[in-house]
Amino acid sequence: AETPLHRTTGSIQFMFPVFSRHIVTFGGDLTRSVASTREYGLADWRDENSRNRMTYEAGGKSLTTGLFAQDELLIRKDLTAYIGVRGDFWQTFDGRANQDGVEGYPASYAARKAFSLSPKAAIVYRLSPVTTLRSSIGRVFRAPTIYELYRTWSYSSGTVYRANPDLKPEVAISWDAGIDRRLWKGADASLAYFENRMSNLVYRRTDPVAPKINEYVNAGKAVGRGVEMELSQRLAPDLRLFLNATFNNARITENESKPSTEGRFLAFLPRWTSNGGAEFEGGRIRATLTGRYVGKIYSHDENRDVVTGVPGSFDPYFTADAKVTYRIGRLFALSLSVENILDREY
Repeated sequence: AETPLHRTTGSIQFMFPVFSRHIVTFGGDLTRSVASTREYGLADWRDENSRNRMTYEAGGKSLTTGLFAQDELLIRKDLTAYIGVRGDFWQTFDGRANQDGVEGYPASYAARKAFSLSPKAAIVYRLSPVTTLRSSIGRVFRAPTIYELYRTWSYSSGTVYRANPDLKPEVAISWDAGIDRRLWKGADASLAYFENRMSNLVYRRTDPVAPKINEYVNAGKAVGRGVEMELSQRLAPDLRLFLNATFNNARITENESKPSTEGRFLAFLPRWTSNGGAEFEGGRIRATLTGRYVGKIYSHDENRDVVTGVPGSFDPYFTADAKVTYRIGRLFALSLSVENILDREY
């Protein structure tokens, strides 16, 4: 299979003070994506060059244009407010698919478009020299990807993941509240609660009659609630230790296309994630060592895959990465990174 994806992005942003209490930011960005997938039969499955006929082909294009503006308002020396709005215009076009010998193909899909207006507000209050309170609320917009719209693929086991050219963009109302505090010399801590109320959530629906058929659909509604925590300790001017964790309880609350999923955890989203490690920066050298933990993930939309340690289950895992960077003058740097240094299989 060949699955090239080409993405072109561009952005521009302006920031300037207005009077003595405002900092205004405005700008725009553009993202253009083009994807094309081709699958071929092989005369010899061990030789990728032994292609014969093309068995599947799909592709499409999308363009997202965004404009945004924000006002940072200094209400008092210890109180700052942020008010902003963003507009996104999304369109997809030239969608197509063709599967050799399957009824209904080749298929071409009509162009579609959508517009979303996303306001946001936030406030930061410096309660004391060592304590800061913060909160924000806003609307979030995400358009479906080209692969979610047009790319159908399957495993050798017979499991099929179907695209859906009729997917709608998903939106969410998100808010959070948190506190940042200096504990003692060199030690900082933060704690935050967040909540996301999602509509038209894009997720993979498992067919109740044919469990090996999975299709991208828009669920009615979902709610995610969670907590983020972080601790850091500076042992020396050039050495810092850190540890953070996120608990995310995200469930589908309404789904007319498959009511049996209501109340279930969102698939492919771990409830627990955590990162910890050390950062060293001295002279021309910067080095990091990071460990990452990911908790149990459900792949079935009804959370039926509860057994761990078997083929097809997404079990908890821990990996570690390392990176060293050496700066050469002001313009250049050399770096070496190693991912999964423990050689874990997961």
